[in-house]
Amino acid sequence: MNCNSVVFGGVGIGSAAGISVRTTPENPSFNLNSPEAWDAFDAGGESSSGVSVSASSALEYSPWWRGVNLIARDVGKLPAHVYRRGADDAKERATEHPAYPLCRWKPNPYQSANVFRSQLTAHAVNQGNGYAAIERNRSTFAPLYLWPLDPDSVTPVLEDGKLVYVVESTPGQPVWKLAAMDVIHVKGLSHDGINGYATYDLARDELGLGIGARKFCEVFYRNAVRPSVVLESASNLTEPQIQKLRESWERLYTGVDNMHRTVVLPNGLKANPLSFSAQDAQIQQTREMSVRDVANWLGIPPHKLGDNSRTAYASLEQENQAYLDGCLDFWLCSWEYELRDKLLTEAEKNGDTHFVEFMREALVRANLESQGNYFRVATGGRGWMTPDEVRNKFNLPPMGGDAAELLTPKNMGQGGELNDPVIDGGNTTDGNDPGNQGRAIEAAGRAIVDAERRALKRLAVHATKAAKQPAAFLNWLDGIEAEHGPACREIVGPACEVAVALGTGDTPDATVAAMVATVREELLEVSGRVKAGELAGAVAQWAESRGIK
Repeated sequence: MNCNSVVFGGVGIGSAAGISVRTTPENPSFNLNSPEAWDAFDAGGESSSGVSVSASSALEYSPWWRGVNLIARDVGKLPAHVYRRGADDAKERATEHPAYPLCRWKPNPYQSANVFRSQLTAHAVNQGNGYAAIERNRSTFAPLYLWPLDPDSVTPVLEDGKLVYVVESTPGQPVWKLAAMDVIHVKGLSHDGINGYATYDLARDELGLGIGARKFCEVFYRNAVRPSVVLESASNLTEPQIQKLRESWERLYTGVDNMHRTVVLPNGLKANPLSFSAQDAQIQQTREMSVRDVANWLGIPPHKLGDNSRTAYASLEQENQAYLDGCLDFWLCSWEYELRDKLLTEAEKNGDTHFVEFMREALVRANLESQGNYFRVATGGRGWMTPDEVRNKFNLPPMGGDAAELLTPKNMGQGGELNDPVIDGGNTTDGNDPGNQGRAIEAAGRAIVDAERRALKRLAVHATKAAKQPAAFLNWLDGIEAEHGPACREIVGPACEVAVALGTGDTPDATVAAMVATVREELLEVSGRVKAGELAGAVAQWAESRGIK
């Protein structure tokens, strides 16, 4: 970094006088009663299982690595944009803002935004804190680059009531002191609001148990004679003879390749196998429980770490939504608040004219059938999306014209045929009277609403019955279309066919498909947030909320 043309909050390189930094055993004030002091002698603290766990060794445990990597990777891959608030509170990308390329593409010449955010998020998830220094233009103070920092070398401290970050280099070298506004600090749960808890340290016992179980399996397969054996000799053996016998035995009969090999015992030797086995130790169950413990520590659904003993939802879309809501959204919000606070000007923050936001919808992608039903509802009825807005979601060019306008059906609200003064003022009574046509459309609409209500009641009644057997409820949802679709189409068919003949409404197939898909998605959400014993009551409450008693 060229410090002749940039500035870090006006704080340069120098000694850290008055700043509390890490001490060493050579320091006379080194406090041997402090738990932190003993960390200087050990790269990682010892867990209750006797296994030493550090920030780096924790990542060698595959479930922990998978969890940290999953969160870091997903935060890194989601696009982040700087937005400007436009008219009517609409948002538009502020591509000219100096922070925009740093958030969206490259925070520094050596890293992409994906790699940078993944790195800091991994530090924050594993060690509690992720840091990056902000390099600014000397004259405008606009952000130029974001440089990641080693979390082990950074100490946030309060100096004269102000937060500063002390960045240590190699021992005996000068120390950086950075103002708080010049450090991106992504942190997890914190006791004092300044330092995040080191998650690996809090989870030390669970990680030690998991690592210990893995090492046990390694030793078990290396010493494959179930799992060890005692050789008994009728005569006394000298120490060289014992050593030679042990080496010969281990060379011939240990290791996976030598399992079940025929044993030949010379000179009256007897082999006495020990009764201890991996099954007796229930090592597999221990390892499975350890995976669930890791999932709890990181807030990740267990199935994402390879535990398939229980899956809360029956669809990938629902699984991703639960993961986004329960785990990932916290880290995305942490990034958004920190980037807004450190990369926007005071005027932009005070006026709330700009903000930073991730595109969360890039993580949760519904299947094509669900997307089609959603966008059909979004653009029809009292729609809230135009066809061009839907096309924009799929990176398709706008069509313009009517595709840029919200649709108001003829039988709903102002602009429909019933509100046409010519129709309302018609005095003729023959079948071609437009007033009669308007009234027919209105009647067809009421018939459709009534038919849909009866079809929905059928689905709700059968869902309530199915919920009394929670173990089979998801299978019932999977077969809801095949079992109840034909009957529902018979219920709504006459009204829908009249509406289609009048030029409004959907076919019976489309109407029932949308209804069944909506009911299935809602009941999937209900089943995923309650326990098995609570499912029947939750489904009954859902039915009541839909007006079914």
